[in-house]
Formats: sequence, structure tokens, C-alpha cells
Amino acid sequence: MEQTDGLRRSPCEGARARRCLRSATLILSSAIIVIAISAPALATAASTAQAGPINLTRALLDRAVEILRNHNLSLQAKREELKRMAAANFDFSEMSRATIDEHWSALTPEQREAFTRLFTRFIEDSYLDQIQGYAGQNINVLRQDLEGDHADVYSTITSPGEDPIDLELRFKREAGGWKIYDVAVDEVSITSNYRAQFDHVIREQGFDTLMADLRAKQRRLDASLGESSKD
Repeated sequence: MEQTDGLRRSPCEGARARRCLRSATLILSSAIIVIAISAPALATAASTAQAGPINLTRALLDRAVEILRNHNLSLQAKREELKRMAAANFDFSEMSRATIDEHWSALTPEQREAFTRLFTRFIEDSYLDQIQGYAGQNINVLRQDLEGDHADVYSTITSPGEDPIDLELRFKREAGGWKIYDVAVDEVSITSNYRAQFDHVIREQGFDTLMADLRAKQRRLDASLGESSKD
């Protein structure tokens, strides 16, 4: 797996890396795609959320699969919709803080803002670049663990001829409703995985090197997506 900048693109590694990447790609793409739905559908999903994140997850993922299977939408059109709407369901600020963890307090406000902006774009583009990998997988939402303002929703991804893949969406309740702050695929947490990578780079080479590595990775993603780099 590519590691040219000391940063792995996937939150998965080992023998199941390809299978895990495909699964992580599906769920992140799905979770972002669902935001590109019409205002009436959003209103329905919002009312469903009052019964808990599990019902919101079902409504959103049902719509996500419908969009993924829509051959009338070009790949570029899907990407543009996803990037414009992703912030509605993901708490990228919390994800960014969690990946830096103990180093966060040592950063200046300007560094925190710059990292959050760059990491958000890196996460969005890393998975938007892979949405063409969807091949008809089904997502079965199983149960939720709800405790106060936090909830974990457990699902499985099934593909013909393959073992089910465990999927966990981690939500927290904010003023605007429930938002996703982490995703785990086969018990591999995206934020935890990046936290380990980022911690290693910061300790060995410093925060500026981490930012340089992310910018280099982002430039390659921009090239693959046909975009211009803004960070």
C-alpha cells in the first residue's frame, strides 16, 4: 500500500486491506452522498432522527444506495454534490482534533484552523476518489447503543460471495442534531488509525512536516480528481 509521504491513504492494513478499503470507501461515500438529497427528503430524515441515530442511519443509507445506483448522475456531478454538502452530517472539526489528540493543545489557533481545513479536504477527496468502486453492496443496519449525547450504530456490508463486513458509525448530538465523528470498519477506526500515523510524524519530524506530507498527498488527489489545490 502506498506510503510515500509516511501517510497511508487507507485506514486499513494487512491481508484484508483491499477488502477493508473497499468497505470504508463505500460507507464514507454513502454517508457523504446522502447529503446530496432534496430538501423534502432532508426534512423526512430530520424528523426520523428524533427517534434516534439508528433510524436516521437507515433513512440516509437507503437514500445513499439509491443515489449510488443512479446511472443518470455522472461521477463528477456526484463528487461536486458530495463536497458541497458533506459538512451537514460529519463533524470534521472533531475528527481533526481527535487525529492530532495530545498535540492539539500545542498548536496555535491558526495551525488548528489550517490543519482542520486541510484534513477535511484530504478525507473528503480520499474517498470521493474511490466512489466508482461501488459494486452493488448492501448495508444492513442492525442496532444502536445510545448513551446520552453519544450513539454507536452497528451495521454490516454484504457482497455476493464474501463474508459480511462490520461497520460502525459513531454519532454525537450537537445543537444542529446528530453528526458523525468517526467511522469504524471491521473494528478499524478511521480517526484512531490516522492518529497513530500523525503522532508518529509529529514526534519524529514535527507538525510542519505533517502538514507538508498532507499537502503533497492532497496535490496528488487533486490531480486524480481534476481539481486545483487550494491549501
